[in-house]
Amino acid sequence: MLFLIIFIIFTLNTFFKEKSNYIAKDTLRAEKIFDNIKLKEELIFTSMEDLKNNYTKSNYFSSENPTSYDVLTLLSLLQIKNNFYSQMGYQLEVGKSTLPSVLTNNGTYDKNLYLKNLNFNENSNSFLSMGKKDIYLYLQNKNFNQNPSIFWIITLDKNSFFKEISGDTYGKWYIGDDKQISSINKNTPVQLSAIKGALKFKLNILKVNLYYVPNHILLFDHFFKEIFKISIILLSFYFIISYIITLLEKPLNKMGEQINTLALVDRRKNLRDFILGIKKFYDFNGLTKKLENIYNPNCKLVLIEIFDTDTDELQYEDFALARDYLKNSFINNDDCEYVDIDYKSILFIITEENSDVIEKGYNYLLENIFEKYKVKLIASVSDPIKSFNDFPKKYMECKRILTNKYLFKDKYILFDNQLQRNKISIFYSIEIENKLASKILNQNFLGSKKIIDDIFCDLNLDTDEYKIKEFGGLLYNTLSRVLIQMKETNSLEEENYPPIEEILKVKTIPEIKIILLNIVENICKQKKEPESLEEVFIKLKIETFIEKNYHLDFSLEDLADHLGLSFKYTSILFKKIMGDNFKNHVNLYRVSKAKEVLSENENVKIKDLAESLGFNSSNTFIKVFKKYEGVSPTQWIGTL
Repeated sequence: MLFLIIFIIFTLNTFFKEKSNYIAKDTLRAEKIFDNIKLKEELIFTSMEDLKNNYTKSNYFSSENPTSYDVLTLLSLLQIKNNFYSQMGYQLEVGKSTLPSVLTNNGTYDKNLYLKNLNFNENSNSFLSMGKKDIYLYLQNKNFNQNPSIFWIITLDKNSFFKEISGDTYGKWYIGDDKQISSINKNTPVQLSAIKGALKFKLNILKVNLYYVPNHILLFDHFFKEIFKISIILLSFYFIISYIITLLEKPLNKMGEQINTLALVDRRKNLRDFILGIKKFYDFNGLTKKLENIYNPNCKLVLIEIFDTDTDELQYEDFALARDYLKNSFINNDDCEYVDIDYKSILFIITEENSDVIEKGYNYLLENIFEKYKVKLIASVSDPIKSFNDFPKKYMECKRILTNKYLFKDKYILFDNQLQRNKISIFYSIEIENKLASKILNQNFLGSKKIIDDIFCDLNLDTDEYKIKEFGGLLYNTLSRVLIQMKETNSLEEENYPPIEEILKVKTIPEIKIILLNIVENICKQKKEPESLEEVFIKLKIETFIEKNYHLDFSLEDLADHLGLSFKYTSILFKKIMGDNFKNHVNLYRVSKAKEVLSENENVKIKDLAESLGFNSSNTFIKVFKKYEGVSPTQWIGTL
């Protein structure tokens, strides 16, 4: 009887103690999962701000009545960005209460019908709609104290965005607010009483809550009842039970170690959160050991990011390779620590004091990366970090320096003192300069004019005269670069060179634009680049191939096979001979064919027309047609 009483007391004490420890550890695990979701939520907000603040796309957000061009430009950017966002498990759609349409990844749709299909109400502050595979959130900008006419529709992929949750076997997760709650794993509404006692996590930006209900409570209740009954029955088999406990000790200890591993603090994540200002230093148990060893008042930050973040998302894949190359370069360096900031930037903490040594070393690395991975990176260097708590401040200093990167076309690394020596008020990016030069060299005046219109569209006509002179100097340098290339290839007689110095004499923005267009038109008309007989023959073969196959869904690889050339050489040769890239040229050809058919037969079905032109769907055809004509095929017919 004494043994029985002691055994029962020991069992109960052990059970409740382990249950308490398990709940504490499971809560910590759930909080860590939520931290990952919180980071993704912040990435969504960053994406929204990126779209809103984009230099060439912000007219839609700032103007009460944006133009069709503003809408189409933002729609094009939105579709490009969503290709990348979908890899992170979400997509963005945007609209305005003052406009009848909403911009989606598949084009523009009637706002009221689109919101109704998603069970949204435009007059509500926030709303949640559950689909089979996706979760839809309707947010208005007034929730962020911003333009109240803007609203966002955020689509969250359950399996991707909530992948930590969908695979969680320790409990069940729900999403919603105090009025509506649904299971994330199952598209079913849930009563508030069913999740009583659940852990509640608030997503402030998305205006919803996550609820976690651990299923260990029922399991432990069941376990308690079973072990109580089994304990009474198996008391007579004491030695057998002792043997079983001995066998279970090792796997139980292993499971405990795994739970403890989940509770360990990620020191590198702590360092990132500290530098970004997300958490204070006293919130952590410690940062990385390497930083603790190298820190001194002469440390500096080197922030490296992709030079132009508006390019194709494939560049981010190249940046991942470049980032690994940088890490491997410093892996054995005891005076350097790194922090992964985001998908387009990385930060290094170094102890080197000499700016010349820093510039020389990082210039060498970034030049190698450009040659190796064809991705242009740029770096900024902070002043020395005098106090440990100055890390976030110095990081923002590096970010501020990089806002001026377009002023330094030939630089790989920037210092703050350079900004004081080279302040230009009006400028355009290297990418835009390269595109303009390419169009001029290919005698494409219409393409050149479009780029010039983009450069001048947002310029202030009341700009100071000295700033206008600086801008004229930039344009003069671009034109000089074009003329130098033409001189090297004997593409233009020297006596026919246009008087580009005239652009330095004007005093107003409109006059600069007029003179620039005249100079470019003059160059495009005069430039004559002789074609070899081989190029003429290849051009004829390309034109014949496109004319015979435009109704098929063919690719550049098919053309390369037809010409008997490699894919890479065919791509380069095509642009040289045809004056445009393959995709753009074929799409323009198909659109011109579409206009011919529509002019002759206005009743033709869009689906049939798309198939006859080699498009894989009518939606793709409509999207391409709108890109080049500014309107849909149906709207274009109405202009006839």
